[in-house]
Amino acid sequence: MAKCSTSIPRSGNRKLHVSKERPKQLYDLKNDIGESTNVIKSHPEVVKKPSQYLKDFAKDIADNNRPTVFGENSKPLPKDSK
Repeated sequence: MAKCSTSIPRSGNRKLHVSKERPKQLYDLKNDIGESTNVIKSHPEVVKKPSQYLKDFAKDIADNNRPTVFGENSKPLPKDSK
């Protein structure tokens, strides 16, 4: 499975594109459904909430990552085991 290098959280009418390959981009979907105008410079305060969401999500995944087991009678591991 290929790794996704772009994260796209939404906050209200705005959508933030975060990618390792290019700078962050913010789009106002109410006024620009085609996402042609990056408004990140005129709305830097809007970037904080979805950026924090991405950080919290990445931390949660790292903290709760458990191996997957496939097979007959397999059971999920308890959350506290690592």
